Amino acid sequence: LQHAMEDIMFQWFVRNAVEPYRSEIYYFAKCANIPLGAIVTVNLVYDMTVSCTGIVAEDDNGIIYHGRNLDYGEIPLLRNS
Repeated sequence: LQHAMEDIMFQWFVRNAVEPYRSEIYYFAKCANIPLGAIVTVNLVYDMTVSCTGIVAEDDNGIIYHGRNLDYGEIPLLRNS
């Protein structure tokens, strides 16, 4: 089942990933010596299960502001204790 899920996630990645995300994932997998399918799966599962909220805004002077709320919910490992 794990390999089937990795194959599905990998195929989705190949069809849909855009730059610079695509290159970043390929490079990380290469440097970490971890199969690309495993890296893609972990990234996509994380993105689908964590409910982080982000916002980007620009002020009148053209300064960009980025804020993010890390809503890790029921994942104790990822929360501040």
